[in-house]
Amino acid sequence: MLCFDCNATCGDGAKCASCSKDKCFSCANITERGFRNLGSERRAAWTCLKCRIASPNPSAQKKGPTLEDILIRLDILTTKLDVLSKLISDVNELKMNMQEVIKSCEFSSRKIEDFEFKLVGVNDRLSALEDTREVANCTQSVVDALQQELNEKEQWSRLNNVEIKGIPLKNNENLFDVVDSLGKHLKLPIPKTQINFISRVPVYKSKDKSILLGFVNRYAKEDFIAAARLK
Repeated sequence: MLCFDCNATCGDGAKCASCSKDKCFSCANITERGFRNLGSERRAAWTCLKCRIASPNPSAQKKGPTLEDILIRLDILTTKLDVLSKLISDVNELKMNMQEVIKSCEFSSRKIEDFEFKLVGVNDRLSALEDTREVANCTQSVVDALQQELNEKEQWSRLNNVEIKGIPLKNNENLFDVVDSLGKHLKLPIPKTQINFISRVPVYKSKDKSILLGFVNRYAKEDFIAAARLK
């Protein structure tokens, strides 16, 4: 197949279900093993990063690192709503008592004033709960917007990353020196100014660790990939 992004011919790759473009696994930002593990249905529904950014998944926007905070707020709101149910029950009970007062004419004015005072307190608590609900809704909207912005930035930053496998891990190694040596081997100088970050990351079901190299822009990444393919 011919990769739409890099025009390289490869034996296999991924096809976007949205734009129907063929991509090699490198340009698709997914490993061959990861793509195989998706299963036939999810592979058929797989979409490339550009299509996912153009049509973000609503369910994905609701997930993220601040989910715990959201759940805590929801638990607090649920607890207060439980109190609201009890307050409504109290109001109904008070109404029944007041009807009994009218029918029997046995309650004194002091008792009636006490009921009125309780009703005022209930209304105040209900108003406070409504204010809390509005604050929670506003907070949720802000959290959703921040999560969406974070997801979009993370998706763009991944476009500049390259995973390098097969380089053994050494004690007290300097990854910048490793990348510099790799650049010399590829006849492509890689100055530190073009590197955003570099680190070792674990490999699934393996004791080895690959090198995750993040470039400052996609052009530097594409130059690196092109030089590596020439080797």
